[in-house]
Formats: sequence, C-alpha cells, structure tokens
Amino acid sequence: MALLGKLRLGIWLQLFVDALLLLAFMAQAFVAGCLLVYGYLPLPAGWGNQLITEKFPSGLVLSVDEFQLRAGGSIDLIGVKLRSTDIQKPLLEAKSARIKLRWNGFKELPGAESFVLSRGTLYIPAVYSPDGHHRPIFERIALRSIPGQTNWRVDRFAALHESIRLRGAFELPAEKEQLDETDKVFSVEQRIHQFYTQMAKLSQQKDRIRYFEEPTIAFKLASLDSQTQQMDLRISSRQFQHPEASAENVLLEGSVLIQNSEIVPLSNPRLSADRLKLDLVDLLAEGLSVELPGEELSGLLTGEWPNLKLAAQRLALRDLAFTSPILQVDPKAYPKIAFQGAVSSSNGAVNLSGQVHAESHNGQVQPRGSV
Repeated sequence: MALLGKLRLGIWLQLFVDALLLLAFMAQAFVAGCLLVYGYLPLPAGWGNQLITEKFPSGLVLSVDEFQLRAGGSIDLIGVKLRSTDIQKPLLEAKSARIKLRWNGFKELPGAESFVLSRGTLYIPAVYSPDGHHRPIFERIALRSIPGQTNWRVDRFAALHESIRLRGAFELPAEKEQLDETDKVFSVEQRIHQFYTQMAKLSQQKDRIRYFEEPTIAFKLASLDSQTQQMDLRISSRQFQHPEASAENVLLEGSVLIQNSEIVPLSNPRLSADRLKLDLVDLLAEGLSVELPGEELSGLLTGEWPNLKLAAQRLALRDLAFTSPILQVDPKAYPKIAFQGAVSSSNGAVNLSGQVHAESHNGQVQPRGSV
C-alpha cells in the first residue's frame, strides 16, 4: 500500500510538472505568435495606467489607450492624453509614443533610453488663450527626448502653428527626487502657469511675422542656469509681402539670452534676401545682406528702425543704380534717410554720402572717386 501511495503521489507530481510546462509552452507560443503576427505583445491597459499613476508626478494625469511591447524591448503607447488635475480638457494628445528601454540584466529594472512622440497636438487652456477658447496651439508634433541626470534633452522637435513651421532642440529640467509631494505639486503647477503665460505672450506677437509666407522657425534653446537661457534663432521664408515692401527667400538669424523674460542680444541679427523691393522709395536690392544693431533690437520690435549696415550685389534707387554697395543707413530722422558708404565702379571703389526723402521721393548724393 505504501508503494502504491508513492506511485500515485509520483503520478500527480508528474502531471503537475507537465501542466506547468504546458502552460509555459502555451505562454511562449502566445508571445511568439503575437510578435510574429502583430509585431508586438499587447499589455493590459489597466495595469499600465496604474503603473503610470504611481510613478507620474502629482498634478498631472497621463492616460494611454494601449500598451504594446515590441520585440526590441521598446514599449509603444497608443492614444496618449495628458491633462492637469486642475484642467479637465487635455493639454496634450498624441497618436503614439515609444519608450526605448535600456536593459541592465535581470537584477535591475530597465531604464528609459529615449522617448519618441509622434503626431501630437498641444492645446492652450481657455484661461490662457487670447480668445478665451481651449484650442490647439501646436499641431503635428514630433519629438525625441533623451533623459539625463539633470534634464531631458529634446534633440529633435518639429511642430506646426497655423502656417508657421517650427524646428528645433531644447532642454527640459528633470523632476528632482528630493522634493516632497507638496513641492512637486507646486512645481508642476508653477511650470504649467509659466509655460502657458509665455505661450500666450508669444501668440500675441505672431502678427509681427504675418507678412512672411509659411515661415520656418528653427531654434536651439539651451539652459545656462535656472534663470538664463540661450537661444539661437533662424527664421526663413520664400516670400515676404507687405503693403510697402516685398522680398524673396528671406532669412533672419540671431542669438539672444533670455533672463527673467528679458531678451538680451548676444550678436547683431542678420537679415538677408535674394531680392527686396520698397515701393515707397522706389528701391530695388538684389543679393541683400543687412546687419541690425543688437542694442537697438527692442526698438525694432516696437516699430522703430535702427541704424543699418547693408551690402548688396546690386542696389537701384529710382534712376540711380549701384554695384556691390556697402552702406550705413540712418533712418531715425524718417522720412529723411541718410546714408554713407562705398560702391564699386569700373575704376575702383567710389565713396558715397547723402540722403533721400521717402515721401517726396527726392534727395542728394555726393560721390567721391572715379566712376
């Protein structure tokens, strides 16, 4: 009887082990089948959202419709929505996002190597919107972010704001682990308020570039410290149409420091155009390059023209035509515009000085040299 009991126990143990092996084989077959057929393994959405809730900073709510584990170890998030606890409508929506994981063996949890977001839309809440409506401010967002010790580096960013295309790179500060829960909530709410306040101000300034046809704004923004950022800016457009001026292939470049919302130029901005026409003074310039004094940039933003340094391949002013002019222009006494510089001639350089009257279309030129 004892032998029979041992045999029965052995049979049950064998059946139990076989069942475990069968279940393991079925699980492996399911995973392999999903990877072969779909290219990914679906993960429970409830479990994924619960994990996000536990790890995500307080003050923000992130929800995902689907989680997909890829064969390479990355996780795709499908149907991403981000909102604030104080604002029910979403701040950000994206069709998909991908988290590429860095695996350090089985003893440690994997870390994020990069984060890629595709086809996103950023909304501005009604309380910050100039027209009082919750509406998109950036569409077709695509970006890649790489986490670091003190910040998240966004090395690729593209978006569309109405007819303005944005391209750039910037940094986002990482959440400090030593902050307590109250400080984290305040920090998130403060950052949201600061961000949307700045966006509202920038949105009000977009009329300054409304004459550019489908402009592209390329930028690189780097944080020097908690209060100072450096921005390298490049604005380009194929056409510029103004009631008093028109231009082709326009490019504006410059670098500034942003300190407590104040803009401090680091270099003189440069404006170039293949062709510029000013109907008001009957002026035509080809191959134009203009240097704007950085210390007078604030006046330029308010409509005050500063002294200009310009060079061109050809410059025509009514009946006068100049080859390769290099001029300093002083429009501060507008409608009188003073200038001085040099132009090219068959016998060498010719120095020029004089002034023109923008409204009466007359003026005087004093050349010195052989023409």
